[in-house]
Amino acid sequence: MEDEKTERKAINPYWVGGMFIAYCVRQGWLDQLGSGGKGTRWFPTEKGRKEMKEKFGIEL
Repeated sequence: MEDEKTERKAINPYWVGGMFIAYCVRQGWLDQLGSGGKGTRWFPTEKGRKEMKEKFGIEL
């Protein structure tokens, strides 16, 4: 039987955070003001406040 080795690779936490923000915008949980670059701001919607708390325990 061969040893099963899985190579572990580090991830960029900023990429993960950016992908989560984009997901939240698509879900209608966050409104985005700006194009996504520097100076962009995100605001939680009422739906976002409720569902992010229920699904992830995130209180905004």
